[in-house]
Amino acid sequence: MSKIVDRISKLLALAEGSEGNEAETAAKMARKLMVAHGIEQGEVDDWKGRAVDEIVEARFGIVGLELSSKREDLRFYGARTAWWKRELFFALVRYLDMRCSFRPGTNVVSLYAFKSDVEVLEYLYAICAAQIDRAAKAYMQKERERTAHTWMARPGKTVGTKFRESAVRGLDSKLYGLKQEAAAEWEAEGDTRSTALVLTKRNAIREWVKETQNLKTGRARRGAGHSAAGYKAGKAVRLDKGVGVRSSRSLEG
Repeated sequence: MSKIVDRISKLLALAEGSEGNEAETAAKMARKLMVAHGIEQGEVDDWKGRAVDEIVEARFGIVGLELSSKREDLRFYGARTAWWKRELFFALVRYLDMRCSFRPGTNVVSLYAFKSDVEVLEYLYAICAAQIDRAAKAYMQKERERTAHTWMARPGKTVGTKFRESAVRGLDSKLYGLKQEAAAEWEAEGDTRSTALVLTKRNAIREWVKETQNLKTGRARRGAGHSAAGYKAGKAVRLDKGVGVRSSRSLEG
């Protein structure tokens, strides 16, 4: 779809900059493509606005609770990355309609997205990871206090792991709901431009990845179990909780 929108944009530019039959022919071809593929003028205008933007591969190392693009933080061999941190990355990528991949046995994840949107992913990862980790530590502290003077075994590392992994699943569910709500609002308001732009961006990234990358599909899933408290904490994560530079993109939470 991205190629078609780009083609239409170029035809319209040709029509505007030409005279006589050449301009008329270019305009007719543009209109024909728009009708055939259900593309609106607003979508073409939005595509023109991001003409300086490009799809890129951004490589990150998962370091602590953040994504780092520094070369010294990209550990390609023998690096252990907590499963919940990688799953958090995947959940946010799905929410933002991007694509990604990771290298098993490393802390490296690759993001395929429009260059202007990469910082959005970095921002969201940092604030979500921090909230989940903070909630997990608070939960563990309460559990230790609750079992301190009883016969019950004190909570071990597995309890915290279950909490964090369940929190990511809770957040993933919340993000899916936010996308569904946005789509419903656009439909109710007759806002076809927003829907068209989302689809255009999604398809553009998908086509770019298909043409330039050799990605393996699917990944093994595992988990330590389920924590109701963790899942609830994930649903409560806020996406507008600032921890640094805010992105220009509108965030809901």
